[in-house]
Amino acid sequence: MSEKVDVFEGTRLAFTAQVVKGDPNEAEGKNVKWSFAQLGGQEKIPDTEVPLKDGKAVHAVKAPKVKDNEEHYEIRYQMTYEGSKTSGKRYYIVWPKTFELKAVHKVEGSEKPCENFSFDVRTDKGVADEALTTDPQGEHHYTCRKMAPHTVVARSPWEVESWKQLGPRKREALVRRKKYTAELVSPPADGSPHKQLINLVDDGTQPRHGSRIKVKICAKGDLKRDAKDRLGFENDEIFIQVIFSAKNSKRDDPKPRLIVDGSDVAPEADKRTFKSKLKLKAKGEPAECEVELGRAGGDECEIKVGVTEACTDDSAKLVNWRRYKLEMWQPEANVVSSYAVFNGAKVGLGSDQEKALNRQLAKCFVEFAFDYANSGFFKDGPDLENAGAWRIYDGAYFGQTKGKKVLVGTIGMLDKIRIAKAGDTGAQAKDSMVTVWTDYFMEKSGAAAVWQNVKMAYDDDASLREPSYFLFRYDPSSAAKTEAVEEISWQAVEYKSWGFWHDITADSDPGGDKRYANAVAAGDFKDWLEFSDCHTIKIKLPDDLKAWMETRKVKIRVFVKLWKFWLECNAAGWHGHILMGTEGGKASQVGIIDTFCHEMGHNLGQVYADQTVGPTYGFAPANEIPKLPFPAGVPGGYAYEGLGHTGLHCAYGISAANRQTAVDNGDISPYFGDAKCVMYGAGDMKSSKSRTFCDECLKYIVAIDGSDITKDWR
Repeated sequence: MSEKVDVFEGTRLAFTAQVVKGDPNEAEGKNVKWSFAQLGGQEKIPDTEVPLKDGKAVHAVKAPKVKDNEEHYEIRYQMTYEGSKTSGKRYYIVWPKTFELKAVHKVEGSEKPCENFSFDVRTDKGVADEALTTDPQGEHHYTCRKMAPHTVVARSPWEVESWKQLGPRKREALVRRKKYTAELVSPPADGSPHKQLINLVDDGTQPRHGSRIKVKICAKGDLKRDAKDRLGFENDEIFIQVIFSAKNSKRDDPKPRLIVDGSDVAPEADKRTFKSKLKLKAKGEPAECEVELGRAGGDECEIKVGVTEACTDDSAKLVNWRRYKLEMWQPEANVVSSYAVFNGAKVGLGSDQEKALNRQLAKCFVEFAFDYANSGFFKDGPDLENAGAWRIYDGAYFGQTKGKKVLVGTIGMLDKIRIAKAGDTGAQAKDSMVTVWTDYFMEKSGAAAVWQNVKMAYDDDASLREPSYFLFRYDPSSAAKTEAVEEISWQAVEYKSWGFWHDITADSDPGGDKRYANAVAAGDFKDWLEFSDCHTIKIKLPDDLKAWMETRKVKIRVFVKLWKFWLECNAAGWHGHILMGTEGGKASQVGIIDTFCHEMGHNLGQVYADQTVGPTYGFAPANEIPKLPFPAGVPGGYAYEGLGHTGLHCAYGISAANRQTAVDNGDISPYFGDAKCVMYGAGDMKSSKSRTFCDECLKYIVAIDGSDITKDWR
């Protein structure tokens, strides 16, 4: 049986006849005839006679080209010598060596050469070549490397509409791109307004954070495809529109805008719509641009993309939000406090409180992520001065359940705990809000300091109210509530001689060197003050002073400087901190949430006013919110400083006449019931009637730059 051999057209085929019997010399010069039988081919191989020489006859031919309408053809042959015929041991299947492809596509109604038409060449043995393209004339000249039927297969996104024969092994393909739509890769088009957390630093996660975002657009589905199968090509044009809401804040620094290739795109006539076109990157990778969303919470924009200027393929809506981590430090339950723990043995707020807090702050486009992993409890012995002896009281003293613990703190005390527990001796994270809880605050009420003059002999003893360590006499019937010792000094006033007491008038008198006031260092107050119970604090004398008095038989006079204090300061907040009280557990959930929101407002620079309205807490001119001038203060406006409160606050809801009266009298507290804004200077934590942020405050609280919650807004 003959052996089949595959060859390309033009291949040199060599045939050899050799004398194998008889004397080669006798065959010298005699002819061997080769006859060829072809089943196809563009030309016929002629029969040929070749004389024998040295016992051999060699004949070579080139395999003729394959006809254009043939897949391949067959060559068989036989040799004839002196009338004897011998068939060849092989037969040949001849395959085409080259073919030509021309691609055209329709452009504006006429057919034009199609450059970069992409295709694979396949055989029944698999892919011969892949990702081939046509040249600028739309042509490709292909040299076959496999002897098999070849098929041209269009690669995505191309497809062949029809074929046309142009000549021998040259075909023209009418091609077209598969249609595709544009897809937003980032930000994702999730079907609903997306919270863009503009105060956070972009960490590369999805969705991206920050006020300036990178927009990525590609052919829909392409990122899930292998590069060879993508529908989008390098330099394909994709259109984009960015539309900012007409209701957005007036803040324009940074100015909301579209940025392409590092340059700002000019807005349309409405000043809030931006249009441009982008190009896909190599291998159909997404086109990119940037959108600056601005720093104002609640500002909205819509990003629309498409393969046409109408940009109807895909879209995403974004709303600017600010998110802060809430870190909480609470007194150890039932040891330090029974009323400042909300979630059993766990640190943190209860789920209802968390929801209520975020629901209220949502009006400001602010939310908390509750960072309880970095929160905890502070304890009696290691965390409280004097092991809590002058901080922790039985609840019975406050009309609460006997045996329940109540913690009384000051701003200084709680801030020391914050620093120690939260590790904020260094720089605090710009998005971190640290909260420390107590039951009652003790704070100066602002009443004038008074001196109490107490005459004592060396063996005398007298009771006073309030040491500097903020022990206090709790008297619900007293308007002053408490008093505290701020300074202690003493002087020698009389000496005893011959059984009579005499005034000390000269240095030479017994005790005369101490006849002028002698200040007691604050750190030594504990040596002069004795805590008896919640109601009684005694002045005591240090042992060395007693010995000095007894030796000299001297009486002294003790001067005590008292400040009136109060326990109704609910909270304090500044620079990323909130110190919160619960009024010994009497505060309602509404009261706690409203107070928390009030202090959060202060942390976000509220109430917004300049130094003419708030000489102490007002903003410097350089810190004015861009395009949002400072509002008028009371009585014409709502912002006020002081008037019986500490800090800048809002008088929204109080009539113009009453605002004028408050200014005249220096006191706005009589109008507590009229105030409708949570930023009013006082609140009732026991009330279940909620205040919220008024429209006047919201106008500024959303526009404030909230990227650093720890900053000093002044």
